[in-house]
Amino acid sequence: RYGTAVVFAPDSITFGDQTCTGITYEGEFITAGDYLETFYQVSAETIYLPATTPIAVIRTTCDIPGFGEFILHDQGFEQVIINQDGVFFFLYPRQ
Repeated sequence: RYGTAVVFAPDSITFGDQTCTGITYEGEFITAGDYLETFYQVSAETIYLPATTPIAVIRTTCDIPGFGEFILHDQGFEQVIINQDGVFFFLYPRQ
């Protein structure tokens, strides 16, 4: 969905015309290699991340595909990486 905005709020996520409300977030810090190899059976290099890259894995109660669990990455954890049907999408803040 090129150009579709996602909005994260303390108790909701909106992606395009879909919204989850009353959600909760929890997270853990892990390396990209450990997470991707364990949960997706791919190397971190597959999505152009060094295996030792620190990431935050965020789990939510949202049922929008890709937002039940997603990755925060980059300096300041500003880049969001979601997986929908086995495809990784990189989401960037609007400039």
